[in-house]
Amino acid sequence: MLAILPSLRDALYQLAGGDLVAGSVPRRPEIARSWWRHLRRAGVPGSAVLEQLRQAATIAPAQSAELAMELAAGVKVWTEPPVRAALARCLAQMPALIRRELQIAGSLQTVPAGPADLLHFLPQRVPTFPPNTRREELGDLLLGEFRGGGNFAEVYEARDPSRPDEPARAVKLSFHPEGRHLLAHEAWMNDRIRRRGCRRGVLPVLALCLDSDVPALIYPAVAGFNLQEILEGWHRHGRMPQPRWVAVLMYRLALVLGDVHACLFVHRDIKPGNLMIGRFENGRHDILLIDLGIAGPAARLSGDDWPQAAQRCRIIDRVLIYGHSPLYASPGQRRHEVSQARDDIYAAGVIAIQAIAGDFVHRVDDIPWQPILAARGVPREFLDVLQACVSIKEHRRPADGHDLAARLEEVIHNAEW
Repeated sequence: MLAILPSLRDALYQLAGGDLVAGSVPRRPEIARSWWRHLRRAGVPGSAVLEQLRQAATIAPAQSAELAMELAAGVKVWTEPPVRAALARCLAQMPALIRRELQIAGSLQTVPAGPADLLHFLPQRVPTFPPNTRREELGDLLLGEFRGGGNFAEVYEARDPSRPDEPARAVKLSFHPEGRHLLAHEAWMNDRIRRRGCRRGVLPVLALCLDSDVPALIYPAVAGFNLQEILEGWHRHGRMPQPRWVAVLMYRLALVLGDVHACLFVHRDIKPGNLMIGRFENGRHDILLIDLGIAGPAARLSGDDWPQAAQRCRIIDRVLIYGHSPLYASPGQRRHEVSQARDDIYAAGVIAIQAIAGDFVHRVDDIPWQPILAARGVPREFLDVLQACVSIKEHRRPADGHDLAARLEEVIHNAEW
């Protein structure tokens, strides 16, 4: 057995222990340091760590579940069963996590030189289900790789084993007390936007499973990565995206947002983790807007055009006020004002600045981003657009996605890149 996984098991067990049962994996930097020490004690030289990671990445989901259970069984006999089970679920996602990290890095040749290089191979969350889990409400679909989760839901890739040629699905399961209402709202938002002609960059909901103990939505699986994985991975490995590439990416995002805004809706939570770059069902490779769970009407849409049940409206209204991500929220959102299209524009500007600056921690109003971007070759015209997007004065931002797309199109074609 590869030493890379038993050493991780020991590090997780010793430093996280009972805290692994649910939610985020705690103390990840300490776990990475412990993982590194266990590898050194096992006699694995630094030059062999990368090769062991590559070998672990080849383990298939079904094998990873069995291997994880075997590894979890190897901890101390008095360990509580819930802790063993959580440990197994953490370990089961490792091959897929390592595989994605290596794919994003491209031709990674750098030998891990210390704990910091292992940190990004660690799981961030404890999934509720291991690979190869079957849920009655999902019919013949078998849950596979864990693709991520947050406060409201978890997402898994899923396939029908009896139909291996069919495209994979993405299953979004909610364990939130109001999960049924939140997923019903998300499905309604997706359907409403697509019915109004906005099909670019918005995934269709293929099926709803809202009456089960664990409500779920089924989407097409996207072959690709979310923008957070891509940008953070590139910067970690010294691959800074070119400013023109970022401008084109932002332009394509603006086109999608323009269609959403034309339907008089606002996403409210634009961030790199909610943007996928990939394709589904053999379609075109593009930017895809996901997680419309806290999307809602723009300020100018009347309540009569939002036909939700009264109880659901109250729940969604409450979630919408507090559901944004602080790093990308506009000043108005942080003041809990009614959302508008210009809030999505603000977030898009933040993402573009982060992509070039490589700072994914600080708010844009806390860093001198203009000279940083200028030093990295961003032309004045693009800087002006970004400055408008993140202006604290709402009227100075582009009015909506179509307005932003028009400005970016001119910059892309006329600026000195």
